[in-house]
Amino acid sequence: MKPPSSDADPEHVIAEALGHAAHLLPNQAPLARFVHHNTLHAFEDLPFEEALIEARRLFGAQPFLEEPRFEEALATGRILREDLVEAIRAGTPEPGPLGHGLPSRAALRMARLSHPLPGATGEAVDWLMSESDLLRRLRPEVEPDVAKRLRKAAARKGGEPAMLPRLWRRCLHLAVDATPEPDPSVRPRDQLLAVTGLDAGARVDPFLIRFLSAYVDQGVAYWPMPARDGLWSSFVRLGATTGTPAWATELDRELDLARDRDAMEQVLHELALLDLPQELWPRLVHEALQALPGWAGMVNQLETRPDLAPGVVPPIALLDYLAIRLLLDRLAFSEVAREADLASERFEAALEAVRAHPVEPPDPRGLALELFVMAQRLGLGPDDLYRSGTAKTLAAEVVAFDLDARRTIWLHAYERRLRVDVLDAIAARARDRRDEPSRPKAQIVMCIDDREESFRRQLEEVDPAMVTYGYAGNYDVLMSYVAHGAARPVPLCPPVVTPQHRVREVPVEATGRGLRPALGKAGHHRHVASRTLVRGGFVAITGVASALPLVARTLAPGLSDRLARIGRSVLSPEVVTRLELTREVGVDRSEDGLFEGYTWDEQASIVENVLSSIGLTDGFAELVLIAGHGSSSVNNPHAAAYNCGACAGGKGGPNARAFAAMANHPEVRTRLAKRGLTLPDGTHFLGCEHDTATDAFTWYDEGAIPEALRERVEAVRRSLAEASALDAHERCRRFPDARLDMTPAQALRHAAARTVDLAQTRPEYCHATNALAVIGRRSLTRGLFLDRRAFLVSYDPTQDDAEGHRLEKLLGQVAPVGAGINLEYYFSRVDQDRYGCGTKLPHNITGLLGVMNGHGSDLRTGLHWQTVEIHEPVRLLTVVESTPEILLAIADRHEGVRRLVTHRWLLLATVHPETGEVSFFGPGGFEKHAPSTERLTHAESSRALYGGHRDHLPFALIHPTELHR
Repeated sequence: MKPPSSDADPEHVIAEALGHAAHLLPNQAPLARFVHHNTLHAFEDLPFEEALIEARRLFGAQPFLEEPRFEEALATGRILREDLVEAIRAGTPEPGPLGHGLPSRAALRMARLSHPLPGATGEAVDWLMSESDLLRRLRPEVEPDVAKRLRKAAARKGGEPAMLPRLWRRCLHLAVDATPEPDPSVRPRDQLLAVTGLDAGARVDPFLIRFLSAYVDQGVAYWPMPARDGLWSSFVRLGATTGTPAWATELDRELDLARDRDAMEQVLHELALLDLPQELWPRLVHEALQALPGWAGMVNQLETRPDLAPGVVPPIALLDYLAIRLLLDRLAFSEVAREADLASERFEAALEAVRAHPVEPPDPRGLALELFVMAQRLGLGPDDLYRSGTAKTLAAEVVAFDLDARRTIWLHAYERRLRVDVLDAIAARARDRRDEPSRPKAQIVMCIDDREESFRRQLEEVDPAMVTYGYAGNYDVLMSYVAHGAARPVPLCPPVVTPQHRVREVPVEATGRGLRPALGKAGHHRHVASRTLVRGGFVAITGVASALPLVARTLAPGLSDRLARIGRSVLSPEVVTRLELTREVGVDRSEDGLFEGYTWDEQASIVENVLSSIGLTDGFAELVLIAGHGSSSVNNPHAAAYNCGACAGGKGGPNARAFAAMANHPEVRTRLAKRGLTLPDGTHFLGCEHDTATDAFTWYDEGAIPEALRERVEAVRRSLAEASALDAHERCRRFPDARLDMTPAQALRHAAARTVDLAQTRPEYCHATNALAVIGRRSLTRGLFLDRRAFLVSYDPTQDDAEGHRLEKLLGQVAPVGAGINLEYYFSRVDQDRYGCGTKLPHNITGLLGVMNGHGSDLRTGLHWQTVEIHEPVRLLTVVESTPEILLAIADRHEGVRRLVTHRWLLLATVHPETGEVSFFGPGGFEKHAPSTERLTHAESSRALYGGHRDHLPFALIHPTELHR
């Protein structure tokens, strides 16, 4: 952000600074609308690697996996030496000789990465020097001829025990001069912490969190906070009555003085007291909001997207939050400064004393250790480092090749090995495609979700007469959905889309309301009873009885779930419903701005677009399944993240049901026929929903199945059931508490049991391990074992025009979705503290908005450890069945695709539709991939590959045998 001029309008400066700082806050929606997105969405205008380093500077977050994990990958073969050589070659500027007796820059970097270096800084380095043999013996990884030369030179001056301490002292001296100066914070809290070691922010945070939790609560609290008419105004009236902490003795007086100020005036008042030049205001605003980024981000979300909240949002503004934060920070600063005897009672005097304190110089010992080890590896003794050219060049190179630069190279090597293996397997399949059956038993369209990759593969192995497709799980039915009996509608469309149509689920026949309302009312009174004095006796009477279901769900979750389902079926029998899909032409929007249903032409357009996109325009089977997906779990605050992202964290069954109903209707088919798409009279579309946690299917509108197809439907269900058991079997191998010798039937029961267990932190692994997206015909991936790591998007390039306009639309939809999922997993894995939300165990739901650790922490954003622990943090490799020329043209036309591709937030490869030639888009453009079959694995079934294994597996070609079938 460009610093403002000193004479700029102060309010304008604050407004601009606040807007920029808000853009850098977490963009996570409330829990019920949790949808995966790029954690660093604000940096997409930068190349990926630059963005990560900039985010590290701004947030203090880790940009890459820990270096020891990469070193372990090299030792175990996950990274090959050739990958490291290629990553260094591609990522090293001017890799040639450095002069001054030093090797080339590329060789120096290889010498640094080839062997682990003791990871130590500060006092840990002193301990190593005194307690290890670092000062007595050369490093063991030094090449024999280099070690011989160093020992020969050292022999003239006392040998290694004399030479190494001299070398260490010289390296320490060099490091003092070469260590970069830190960039100090402008926030008084940070300056005070550096001087005294006392954290004033730790006093502010609990008090501010309590107030915010009460103000934004969406229904957890039985008694809502009064006077919620604005965050700042409410704080001014109530702040001193919410249990004023001891450090805020001046709060009453400050709030009394602030009664006539609005939030902007209060912010300007605080900045005047800080006496900061105007060009530093944006930085202070950013640092203040980043003190509790989760809470500040939620305030911003509720201000800008109140429609995402589960209830009514009181008036709220990020400017109000900033005013409160700056006021409380000042009061806490003054108190801590007094405790540290830094100054008198005046805030200004304390601030001046802190700013006058000299800045602690950076510790050079970590850099000195790097120089010490690298000098030995390069054959440099202390005399060599007394030559200024050699010493300065070596120090500059080691400083430039710092932890972030090294891990950038490591990441590229890590990704390269995965990329080569993927492209080799796809190239092999492209040369030997599996043709789809000419007379399919059924066709099933599923979400592009990576969890459906294994199900589709298992289904095709179980029943080769089945044909599968992949499309975004909302099936272009972007609706506000009102389920039968639901209190509120839910948007089943991407979160960036505002639905324009409402669809209602209604009973086919009028039914009674049953006992559900009465039970709900009784439950409400039970809830009230535990929170009032008047009805407290009710708790004592019913406490033991009410605890029994909890005990049962804890000790016998499976049995408890079965009994609960029986009870629900008795008390609230299943009602046959239908969807109100159709709106007559000319009927205007309702009062809330939504259309009630779709016109016939709108429905025809939806069906036409989906079927054309996936290439299903002829050769229809008699039965076409449209499968949405969702996920079952209990005690899971992040349940929405396990559902369909294309449905804003909702379950995609209603979308699949609506699409099938549209495709079946004669009016829609008549309009499609006029557009050149003929759906045979004998083809029936059937909607269903796949539960990715239990592998069970829910079926819709079964009464509409033609009698002639019922036997076919039952046969298909049997194939799906067998595939479900095998899919559960493949999934369960990744759970550390699941036996590897289970049968598929046992695995299916085990998977279902996990979803009803209150103590289960891993009902499923969701999108963990995702690394790949394939956009093309199924023949490119059918019979290819992709280890549940691939998003599979159906696209037929032979049905597109020469410019690839259909592909352009498809990429515009799926590229941001796939990249968003992949990048959120990437960042949550590399830094659980800053980008992820840590382990689930201490999480508490707050205000129905987010989770905190315990009863008072920042709102934890991102993904929890239990869903990323097995994930490899790599960028999404997107393989498109098209030509490089068409992809480059699309990137030129579509800004969103261009940004992701050219800035390499995702990696791109192409497979030529006719020749099968594979190309990869590198920093210099597209390069042809030379496939190899040396490492390619072959097997007769998926089970033969994954059986007995828990970790990631190689991609492989499956050659089913009739015996296996």
